[in-house]
Amino acid sequence: MIIYIKSHNPRFSTGMVLDGDKLSGDTYRARENIKKFWDGKWDAIQKVWIVNPQKVLETLNSKYNWGLEISEEEIKVEKPRGAYDPSRWCVNGELGEDF
Repeated sequence: MIIYIKSHNPRFSTGMVLDGDKLSGDTYRARENIKKFWDGKWDAIQKVWIVNPQKVLETLNSKYNWGLEISEEEIKVEKPRGAYDPSRWCVNGELGEDF
């Protein structure tokens, strides 16, 4: 089951997607809370967090939900401006703007 997580605090996150135990989206600024409260472990190969989905749902359903809520609509999660993007390292065989 896929759960779309909407944020009311763009400084914390612009939105996340929970797919089973995999959390993706704009998670960088939330990483310490993801590790501490959701037992998050970063999977560098898949570029997702492996979390405890039960703890995520408990947080979302509590009054201490960090300004997050479950969204009925699909959330298009975009990387924040200036986010790490390795695809921009090499453009047409030349070093790109982020290198």
